[in-house]
Amino acid sequence: MESNVRSFEYAGLYYSLREMPEKDIKNFLHRYLTIKSKYHKNMSDYYTKISNSLQHPSEVLSIARSEQSHSKLLKNPSTDILKTEAIKIQMANFVFVFGEWCKNPQLKFNTEQIIEYYKKGLKYFETELNNAIKKRNIDKQIYYQNCINLFKGWKRISNLANIMNKEQIRRTTNDKIKTLDDLL
Repeated sequence: MESNVRSFEYAGLYYSLREMPEKDIKNFLHRYLTIKSKYHKNMSDYYTKISNSLQHPSEVLSIARSEQSHSKLLKNPSTDILKTEAIKIQMANFVFVFGEWCKNPQLKFNTEQIIEYYKKGLKYFETELNNAIKKRNIDKQIYYQNCINLFKGWKRISNLANIMNKEQIRRTTNDKIKTLDDLL
C-alpha cells in the first residue's frame, strides 16, 4: 500500500531536490530524513501499542520492529542510507512518470533508463543487505530487506519492453536524466 509519505516524496520532494543547487541536495535530504525518522518512531510506537488488541499481534509487532529500524537509521543517516533513500525516491518518481507517460501521448520517456535503474537499485540493496548480515547489523538487515521488497513490488518495470504497445515504443527516448543518487 502506498503511503502519503511515499506520494509526497516522488511527486513533491523529488522535484524540489532536483531544482535546488547540487551542493545543497545532500544536506537537505539529510535534514528531511532526520525529520522522517520521527514519523517512523511514531508508527513503531503506534503498532506496538495496538498489537495486543489485534488478531495477529506477532505480525503487527514485526511491522513495529521494521518501523523502529527505519527510525534508528534515518535519525542520523549514513552515506549508504542517504544513497538508498535517494534511489527509492528516484525509482518511485520513475514509476510515477511512467504511469503518466502511459496516459499522455505527448510525453517522451526513456524506458531503458528505468529498467537499468531498477536492476542497479536491486543489486545495490542486495549488496548492502549482505554487508549488514556480515556485520550482524539487524536494523540494516530489516531496512535493506524492506528496500528489496519495495523494488520487487515494481517488478513489472523489468519487463517494460514486452508490455509496451507500438505507440508507446514510438514515444521512447534515449535521453537520460541524472538520477537523484548521482546528485548527492
